[in-house]
Amino acid sequence: MGPSRMGTMTFQLPAELKADAVRDLDRACVSGGPDNMPWPTELRRNDAQLSVRRTVDESGFFVVPWPIEHVGRLMTSSATLMERPTPYQLLIELARGKVNQVRGQSADWVAGGLQMTPELQDLIQNASRVFGHAVTEDDPAASARRAAEALSAGYLAARELVQTTSARSSRSATSAAPSSTPGSAVGSVPSSPRPMSRRTSTAHSTP
Repeated sequence: MGPSRMGTMTFQLPAELKADAVRDLDRACVSGGPDNMPWPTELRRNDAQLSVRRTVDESGFFVVPWPIEHVGRLMTSSATLMERPTPYQLLIELARGKVNQVRGQSADWVAGGLQMTPELQDLIQNASRVFGHAVTEDDPAASARRAAEALSAGYLAARELVQTTSARSSRSATSAAPSSTPGSAVGSVPSSPRPMSRRTSTAHSTP
């Protein structure tokens, strides 16, 4: 049996990356497979690029600690990526992963009975809109700035999604409590949204 083929992805790093963000690149990995488990990952940084290698030849999602404006530093992941010779733009892919996750999860929970608030709809639409600007921007520096905005917007939308769902679950639990009045009927309980699924983004970062 011959040696394992190495799967490689390359990421273009944003310009003027801060020192702490550079250090955190050493904690990055690629995850995937049926259980979304991290694979042993070899990382090499050369100038403005990060090369990621594994002993498997499969698509996966890149997971890295990343500073999110208005949120903090969190483990953040891309959507599922295939191996290719052309470098990925790291911030674009992180933003794509988060925006895809929150859009997909909100659709799942709406199908399960969640009623979207206007505020939540606006946040999700804003994240999608800003991401659209990022991927169509010709200037790399401007594209990176837009991607960072989209990433932050995606996390803010995800936070609102979780809070909206939690509030609905609390109301459902309250309506399920038996009435103290003898003989009174217990009201029906609305179905709760299904648990959060990973979709194409991450099980490693808080929505």
